[in-house]
Amino acid sequence: SDGAMTDIVIDTTKLDQIMNGLDYNADQVVKWLAYQVEAGAKMRAPVDTSALRNSIHTSQEKEGIYRVQDGVEYGIWVEMGHHTRSGSFVSPQPFLVPAAEAVAGDLNSGRTWERLFK
Repeated sequence: SDGAMTDIVIDTTKLDQIMNGLDYNADQVVKWLAYQVEAGAKMRAPVDTSALRNSIHTSQEKEGIYRVQDGVEYGIWVEMGHHTRSGSFVSPQPFLVPAAEAVAGDLNSGRTWERLFK
């Protein structure tokens, strides 16, 4: 290697052994994680009419891949902030990214595995 590339190899052998021993498969774990993100996003979503919160949902793209999204066209504006027609800026009220970060933090710290495999 000339140092220009970084290679990352992820060996899931041990994780696969743990999940097999506990009757979980990767799709079940990813689905559970996606629903944790959904719950966290709903908890964090600002409530005006409840339309945003009620529109947050999880769908399966294919085995092992789930999408958590809101179903209103203004959700991105709430998440990222936006300028109004008069030129003022409405501050962001992120709900989806912090939910995903919280789930990732629990996963990386081991708290997720403690909950899943008790």
